[in-house]
Amino acid sequence: MEAFDEVEVGKNRKRRPIHFQRFRSRRGLAQPDRLGSFWRLTFPEPIAGPLALGFACHYGLGLFKPAR
Repeated sequence: MEAFDEVEVGKNRKRRPIHFQRFRSRRGLAQPDRLGSFWRLTFPEPIAGPLALGFACHYGLGLFKPAR
């Protein structure tokens, strides 16, 4: 795994984790982290998606796409 500070969105627009929605608003929901981060995951073999990881990932709180 490798962490990085920003991603490119669109044409030459760099964004940091703070620019993205990182939490759900729901009473009584204990979320462990509201900061967010970007990670590059490397697998030894190709995997089939979708890939869901982390807190509330099944609500769309993460975007995973293949690196070029």
